[in-house]
Amino acid sequence: MKSIRAILKQRDIYISLHCYELENWSTGLTVKYIVENQDIFGHFFAQYPLTRLDSIDDYFLYLLYLKIASLHIVIPHLVQEEDKPFFEQLSKQAKEKSAEITIGSVIRFINANYKEVFDKKQTDYTGHELREITLDYIQQYSMGSIDKSVLVYLCDYYGYLIIDRFDKFEKSVENNPELFELLYPSGHLKEVDGFRFSETLQIWAHLLEKKGSLLKQKIEARIDTLVQDAMEHEKSVSLGNAMQEEFIYEDIYEFLQRIKSPKAYGFEAVVQRVRALSANAFSETAHTIGREIPIEEIFQKWKGLEHWEYRLILLTHQNVEENGKKILKSSLDIKPPDKLDVFERARSNIKTDDYFTFTHQLSLSRKVLCCACMIERIMADIETLQDYCSMLISATAFIEKQMNVAYEHLTEDFQLLINMISLINGSNKSNEKVMQPLCYSAAMYSCALSEKLMRVFYSYLARNDTYIPASKATLGDMLKLENHYFKEVFGEDHLKSLAFFYIQTSPEKIGSNYRNALAHWTSISSKDMTPFFVEELLWLLTDVLNTIVLYFDKQQNSVEEEDDA
Repeated sequence: MKSIRAILKQRDIYISLHCYELENWSTGLTVKYIVENQDIFGHFFAQYPLTRLDSIDDYFLYLLYLKIASLHIVIPHLVQEEDKPFFEQLSKQAKEKSAEITIGSVIRFINANYKEVFDKKQTDYTGHELREITLDYIQQYSMGSIDKSVLVYLCDYYGYLIIDRFDKFEKSVENNPELFELLYPSGHLKEVDGFRFSETLQIWAHLLEKKGSLLKQKIEARIDTLVQDAMEHEKSVSLGNAMQEEFIYEDIYEFLQRIKSPKAYGFEAVVQRVRALSANAFSETAHTIGREIPIEEIFQKWKGLEHWEYRLILLTHQNVEENGKKILKSSLDIKPPDKLDVFERARSNIKTDDYFTFTHQLSLSRKVLCCACMIERIMADIETLQDYCSMLISATAFIEKQMNVAYEHLTEDFQLLINMISLINGSNKSNEKVMQPLCYSAAMYSCALSEKLMRVFYSYLARNDTYIPASKATLGDMLKLENHYFKEVFGEDHLKSLAFFYIQTSPEKIGSNYRNALAHWTSISSKDMTPFFVEELLWLLTDVLNTIVLYFDKQQNSVEEEDDA
């Protein structure tokens, strides 16, 4: 008999193993799947009994038991009365059956099977969630029940997982210095950059500042190696890679200043040279883009288009041919290269994975840069700026009517954004003291408005299945590939690209993370608060808006075709 894990995967049923609160969108989605698949869940415990944990499938089943047990919170809120007795009995049985598996047996299973749990061959969503939940157990019991061999394995092969949760594993690493040595055997630049570079330096600084840390001498030795490597590596910094390398040098310099290292004085000159090279590289890139993409010519053609709807759409979407048909596709709907360059990881100092390769990230960044240049050109012309703002309001009014959500005041929200844009456009752009706070306000608001727009749209798409509370439908929830509502509308590559810019991808945490960077003022500074940064975020917002407009336009056309038939 097939395992429940295999059956759910075969039917494309996504049930998160995390036990969320009632308001979380995943809870409602789980209820929907269970109701719609009574052949599986009607006699669930008889079909899929569990008495012991002998395999990964058993472990998955146990976690699914826990998930179902947690669903007792939904019973009073079920719309259909006939579903309440079913869920009450289901969750009650799940609680009883899961209680038969002791926490001791769970820990013994992890100690015996951790390599299989963390095997990257477990590529589907269940594999990712199994790893996350297992990490929860490991960090909770790392000071006692979990075998040291588990921590050794994680530090040796999945060090980034320990770095990401260092606040939970700090005591274990402190008490077992050999774990630190597995994470950072020498302190060489390539080695430190192999994990979370910025996070690593923050952890090192924390441990150096901490009274009585047993790791201070080990860290100090590795700082010498890191700084020496960075100074030597400067020889390989060129116009071609300076903009990527600059982040490394800035992080090291800030770290040396924070720990009051005398090395900061000698390193300052190195940073200055890399900064200058990066500035020249940016200027060269801008000129190259200007030659490759004649913005003025495109702008004049765009300005001459007759229909405002088409003009707005073409700012973010392009005509492409698929299966013999012409369709409008977002400029962010970009697939990574089929062939992975073997030198990808070696030549980049940024986090990558098999999807978000260095080349793919560069392609996405250049695309948004080019498109933001178009928004910049529009804002430089009072007439076209007014037209663009009118288009935004008209498009918003259209989708607001389609969703029947006047109470969300989306048009008023966009009008507020337009007022912010007008303030930026009417101010002296050379006066940083005035411009930076204006740009921060507009940038932060653009992200927040994108989030609200997606949340309202998501609530509309899921209206017949589940309630989506405003406080729980976050960008992280909505931009997950498991969110099949958005995946069907945006497409997988488009959704991944939006996640890359607005948040960060999971589990590697790759991306610009604009939303959290602005909200929490991390990995960003006042020098980033420029009109062009606002124009980038404005373009991303326009892309989301246009995608929703196209969805409803397609829906309308489908209805008209049915009527004609």
